Amino acid sequence: MRTAVIRLGGVCVRNVVASLVMRQFYQADKMGPVKKELLNLWVHGARVAAISHVLARRFTRLNPDEAMLAGLIHDIGVLPILKRAPQFPEVLDDREILHRVIDRMHQEIGQLILEEWHFPPELVQVAAQHEDPQRNPGPEPDYTDVVLVANLHSYLGQPKHKTGTVDWNEIPAFGKLGLTPEQSIMAIAEAQADISEIQKVISG
Repeated sequence: MRTAVIRLGGVCVRNVVASLVMRQFYQADKMGPVKKELLNLWVHGARVAAISHVLARRFTRLNPDEAMLAGLIHDIGVLPILKRAPQFPEVLDDREILHRVIDRMHQEIGQLILEEWHFPPELVQVAAQHEDPQRNPGPEPDYTDVVLVANLHSYLGQPKHKTGTVDWNEIPAFGKLGLTPEQSIMAIAEAQADISEIQKVISG
């Protein structure tokens, strides 16, 4: 184990372990009443992680593996909400209410979880701010910018999602990556093979 850590590096090993743990979390209740939501959440996280890896590698100096982990954990705050939902039939039976609760609470819960797990501040910030399209703390791109853009791309083709009402031209994260929205769409389209391969690796 010590040799593996030395060869791979501490960050890489942490990311591998975190990915394996995350997979177990999402599969733990796969036969329960929120099976579909858990599966969708895992698939979504894997896709955002894959897109984040590609964006970070091609358009930033950020660590692509760290960006991938950021994408994987960005919605970690949704998990405890889904886990507890079966205890509240009035919420579980009305998916609109459930998703309103998720939208309102998952960023704050995600921040608390990652702080408790002693994740680096830059990844805690991802969980806390990835739904804020107007965030712009500085001129250099960070992991939250990457995940924010990746998250938007993951919802393309789903017009009912709330991100469909956001004008991408008004989102600072695109400019910080050196991309217009149109250029980012072309880049992601060109990288679909890489994205699919990374998703397969994450999903096992």
